[in-house]
Parts: sequence; C-alpha cells; structure tokens
Amino acid sequence: MRGKGYGWVDFEDNGGCIESRKLSVRQRGEVLASYIRRRSGRRFIVPAIAKLLGVSDRTIQKHLADLETKGWIQRVPCFNEAGRQNGNVIVYTGPKNRLRPNNQRIQRIRRRNENKYNAD
Repeated sequence: MRGKGYGWVDFEDNGGCIESRKLSVRQRGEVLASYIRRRSGRRFIVPAIAKLLGVSDRTIQKHLADLETKGWIQRVPCFNEAGRQNGNVIVYTGPKNRLRPNNQRIQRIRRRNENKYNAD
C-alpha cells in the first residue's frame, strides 16, 4: 500500500534511485530543521509548512517546540496592522552541519490529502 495516508516523501540516494516512504517522527524533525535552516530569518506560517509536509498543524507545532527546547531555533512573533499574530520569524541557531541522514536528499514532497489539512 505505497503512498497511502499523508506525509510521504520521495528520497533520492547517491545512485539516483528514488524511494517513496513515510517519514518517522525523528526524520520529520530533521527535515523541518533543514527546511528552517535554509530559510532562517524569514516569516513562517505553520499551516503552510504542515501542508508542505502533509501533516497536521499540531504536528508542526510540536516539532517547532522541540527544536526551540533544543536551542536550535528562536521564534519572534509577527503581527499585522490590527495587532493579530500572523506567523513567526524563525531564526536557525542549531548546528551548522548539514542535516541529511544517510546522505539522502529530498526530491519533492508528495502532497497527498491536501484538503485534509487546509489552513482555511
């Protein structure tokens, strides 16, 4: 039952073979940390990241809290003109080495069940 559910990612190894699989909790945390590292200092919106990884908003919130507890990120809230929070600027402060387990890189993230976790 390949590809059933949410959170499936295509990995490409050094030989060019592509493998689809669902990320473990640890792997999802590493992917999120790597994603934030490449975009450090920008505004992040949880529903957009959740949709990208194919998981719920709450899952991303848990991973962000874990990264903040480890000291890998700092979150600064952003507010709109009405004074309502509309995301966070996240600055990566963790290790500077690449966060790619087993020399794998993500080709693209499958967007299965997009409507299940819409930010609407």
